Amino acid sequence: MKKSKLKLMKYVFIVATVFLYGCAANHESDFVGNAKMEESYNYASPTGVGTSSEDIQSPDNEELEMSSSELSRKLIKQGTLRYQKDSLSLEVSNIKNTCRKLGGFISAENVKSEYHERSHFIQIKLTNDKFEDFINMLSNGVDSFDQKDIHVQDVTNDYFDLEARIASEKKIELRYQSLLNKANTIKEIIELEELISKKRVLIESFEGKIKQMERQTALSTISITVYKPILHTEYTYIPPTFGEKFIKALGNGWSVVLWVVIAMANIWPFYIVAIVLVVVLRQMSKRNKRKRQIV
Repeated sequence: MKKSKLKLMKYVFIVATVFLYGCAANHESDFVGNAKMEESYNYASPTGVGTSSEDIQSPDNEELEMSSSELSRKLIKQGTLRYQKDSLSLEVSNIKNTCRKLGGFISAENVKSEYHERSHFIQIKLTNDKFEDFINMLSNGVDSFDQKDIHVQDVTNDYFDLEARIASEKKIELRYQSLLNKANTIKEIIELEELISKKRVLIESFEGKIKQMERQTALSTISITVYKPILHTEYTYIPPTFGEKFIKALGNGWSVVLWVVIAMANIWPFYIVAIVLVVVLRQMSKRNKRKRQIV
């Protein structure tokens, strides 16, 4: 009897242990799983964030948001101008004064002088509301443009989409933070910290794009090139006269004399060798004559 009771108690203990372990595992997986399900639910909503009674707005609020977004359009404005002027210095001074009047500044400047033209390049930055004013003021003093490119890019939708995405990601990040505070196991803490870290990287990436768009839409860019052509007279060949040829020939003859003198000066060692040979040969011939006379 005692042995059977002990076996029964062992079986009950094992069953209870397995049951409690299974409950703890289910709780842990449900804990992090609910957080991920909530994230997917937030992405499934039309605005990119989870809908609730607090998030639902009245039609009046929606109309106000639409009107405010229309008023604050995000535009990137760029212009490229190229034209000819007789006086580069006066035109460059006019450009700088116009830019200064409209509150702009010069971001780049370059002066170039080539065979066929002289040019002056200026790049200016202006607020978007002064872009058209500058173009119109500059066009009044120009007869015709060799190049006039105006480009306006509307990034309003991209801008507000990024703002909505950032708001959505921050709500999910806050939810992960609240779940992290309630976490009981190390596994739950590690998984939630990884999720929070990924959300933070994503949010910072979106915020960087927002800042870049704000910089691009805050100031417009206008690149101006003013140039002045350089006229060259054509060269006509005129054949030389007899007197010019004779004077040139005399000069060439004198050059030949100088060249010969210089060439002879360069071979002076051969002169010394030749003199030595002549002296030696004469001495030898004299000795031979004396020998013949004695014989």
